[in-house]
Amino acid sequence: MCPCLQVIQADTIEAAAERILIELNAGDTNTERTINTRDNVIYFDGWDGLGASAVLRAVCQRLATASEAPAGLQFDQVINIDCSKWVNRRAMQRVIAEQLELPAEVIDIIDRRDEEDDYRGQD
Repeated sequence: MCPCLQVIQADTIEAAAERILIELNAGDTNTERTINTRDNVIYFDGWDGLGASAVLRAVCQRLATASEAPAGLQFDQVINIDCSKWVNRRAMQRVIAEQLELPAEVIDIIDRRDEEDDYRGQD
């Protein structure tokens, strides 16, 4: 097992969310977390695949609420992407672009590429 991999033991959604926040906040004192490191990646399988979305949603809700987020883990915006709910990649891209309030030109590009994919018979 990779030394950077953490196994989280928890019996409830709230307990699992709390443990994930603790792990995120702990950080390694020898390395600084940057956008290019794997320290920024979270994979949570839940309980044999059950509950993973609920736990990650709870983590996102806490991070999005400045009063609940641990010191050093406050963000201007937190996006939780639950891929099990999306029809296709373009629909997901569209929702993210809307959440980030990207310019209408970006939405137009997504729509145009979605139409091109439909024309080619691609999902």
